[in-house]
Amino acid sequence: MFIVAAEAHNSRDYETAVNYLQEYIELGDKNNQQTCYEFLAADLEILERYDDEAMVLDEGIMNYPRSLKMLKQAIMLYVRRNDKEKAEEMLYKAMALAPTDPNLKLFKASLDDQNGRFTEALPIYQEFYDQTT
Repeated sequence: MFIVAAEAHNSRDYETAVNYLQEYIELGDKNNQQTCYEFLAADLEILERYDDEAMVLDEGIMNYPRSLKMLKQAIMLYVRRNDKEKAEEMLYKAMALAPTDPNLKLFKASLDDQNGRFTEALPIYQEFYDQTT
């Protein structure tokens, strides 16, 4: 079933992929389950089913808390939804796994900036500015 889901995903038949991925996860086979969560969340994003995407990411991260890929996607989703609290929650989980990741650092600076924590955002922005000059 995973192979059929992956083929549907790769051929851009996202509705079919979503159905097979959901079924695969429900069956409880752990072999490719993390990848299924990642594909399912990506396909739901493409289909603009953001509430479903949020549920899948939350469940996937609960089951695979070290998945940086899902954490980054969750950060972007919650930023788009203007849920700063949830975005920050996911950001701090991701930064615990990869504290030097430049994308995560920029996400942090942006969220700090948006939340009025300018003194926390400035050193991060300065670090990136210094690297480009």
